[in-house]
Amino acid sequence: VTITVTPDERIAKQTSAHIVGNVYAVEMRGQDARAITSFNTDIIVNFPYSDTDLASIGAKAEDLALSFWDPGSAAWRRLPTSAIDKNARLVSGAVGHLTRFALVAPADTRPPDPPSSIKVVSISGGFAVSWINPSSDFHHAKIYRSTVKGSLGNLAHDNLLGSSQNDIFSKESGKTYYYVVRAVDLAGNESTNTTQYTASGAAEPAPSAPQEEIPSYQKYPN
Repeated sequence: VTITVTPDERIAKQTSAHIVGNVYAVEMRGQDARAITSFNTDIIVNFPYSDTDLASIGAKAEDLALSFWDPGSAAWRRLPTSAIDKNARLVSGAVGHLTRFALVAPADTRPPDPPSSIKVVSISGGFAVSWINPSSDFHHAKIYRSTVKGSLGNLAHDNLLGSSQNDIFSKESGKTYYYVVRAVDLAGNESTNTTQYTASGAAEPAPSAPQEEIPSYQKYPN
């Protein structure tokens, strides 16, 4: 078996993504010189990066994803198994086929503005949630539901393109449910708002845990 890794400059870079370093075409051929493009079990592909690579596009290591070029959609697709080793400066991923690979970081890493005018209304079997989406840098909305004040909770609804959603579930009588609605842009950045809403309106932030007073003799030892 012969494996070749060749820099490939033919792939046009997407405007919604930064290529970190080079694009590489990975190819494997058997003894009969035929290309081997898929396997019975995944293999691990490792891509190195440098601090210089990151600085050149203003990205952080956690922004990187090992991705493959999908010719059908003419887009880079993130490997779901992509993992970063910051100490070794490597991004790894398990792949079941060989194609063109690259380290990709989103060109846009700034989160969008959060939705506004959020309202929660109790309805039969759940709650009706409504909001106003930001006027720019917006792709879809997400709704999180929690039973704990100050906790984001679980994702209840995703990929919402409108401005309202009925959340139907087996709610318990007398229990308070808290909602957070967030915006997501085309690059996948999510707004960072944490204000929770209930059927009574915006919830007050959860109080911070009181700090224990340190005795003066411990503050200023002899």
